[in-house]
Amino acid sequence: MLRRLACVSLFTVVSTAGVGFVEAQEPATIGRVTVLAGPQRPDASDTLAAALRTPFAAVRGRDGVIWVVEYDGGRILQLSEDGSVDFIAGSERRGLVDGRGETVRFNQLHNLAMNHRGMIYLSDHRNHVVRRLEIATGVVSTLAGTGEPGFGGDGGSISTCQFQQPISVAASRDGQSLYVADIGNRRIRAIDLSNETIRTIAGTGRRGEPVDGAIAVESPLVDPRCVAEDRDGNLWIVERGGHALRVIRDGRIYTVAGTGKPGYRDGAAMQAMFRGPKHVDVADDGRVYIADDKNHAIRVYDPDRRSVETLDLDGFELERPHGVSVDGESLLIADSFHNRILSVLIEDH
Repeated sequence: MLRRLACVSLFTVVSTAGVGFVEAQEPATIGRVTVLAGPQRPDASDTLAAALRTPFAAVRGRDGVIWVVEYDGGRILQLSEDGSVDFIAGSERRGLVDGRGETVRFNQLHNLAMNHRGMIYLSDHRNHVVRRLEIATGVVSTLAGTGEPGFGGDGGSISTCQFQQPISVAASRDGQSLYVADIGNRRIRAIDLSNETIRTIAGTGRRGEPVDGAIAVESPLVDPRCVAEDRDGNLWIVERGGHALRVIRDGRIYTVAGTGKPGYRDGAAMQAMFRGPKHVDVADDGRVYIADDKNHAIRVYDPDRRSVETLDLDGFELERPHGVSVDGESLLIADSFHNRILSVLIEDH
């Protein structure tokens, strides 16, 4: 059963058993930006203690429901069409406990991914595992990893493999694979969901910048923060400390944007600068959207123009966005430190 937590954007605070709840009202839209959850004004966030607590990611399912994971709150939430927030599983108490509802424990959720099998996959960072939520039953279980940090298991079962702080997961377009940014091991790994085996597809464990055109699995990486697949099967990677966007095509890796040094600069892609990018997603038209965390901006890589520009948010300011998800003609943004979820029209961008 869903437990209604709060409403969002336009709200009235009600006191219930000492906990602030917020009555459901319509999400607020200004220009191309809609506040789907959380305060319309960042300075109003103190009234939403019962709503969102540092949301790191949001994705929309085929049924239109939006799923959210929190970093500080340690919860999986669901956004309803009326602008309310429903609790699904988790707690601010950290641990590694499977099950349902408030009995479930995570340890620093970073993001989530969905496939067509009715599953949501979660990167449980500090537990060194990948978890899954079965939508039909609400049951959370551990999919991959032993819970002990390390590296191992390639070519074998996911039940005995080891991760070192898996920080991001992404589903393949066909739903058959799950990609894991295994940041502590400086590798991108792929889980075959049909036979539940795992392999490395990029990175050697050594820290370094890869050489353009080199075989990805034989190349070093700096610190892969996120991976996403485009409609042609290419894999896009952002590196947090590498301050760069890279792509894997036909098993070979290339740097396509970023100088490798922290900064903020739009323009020609190889002269553009990022500062700690955290997440990436790719639209069907090939444009790549990047949550540029410490620049408090969403950046857009255009592969045709080979350029980077900052997404226009009609005056909305972000504070350390950690998640982006292309949703048809819109982009979902986890405006993490403003405790809100935004939707931005991008069809005419």
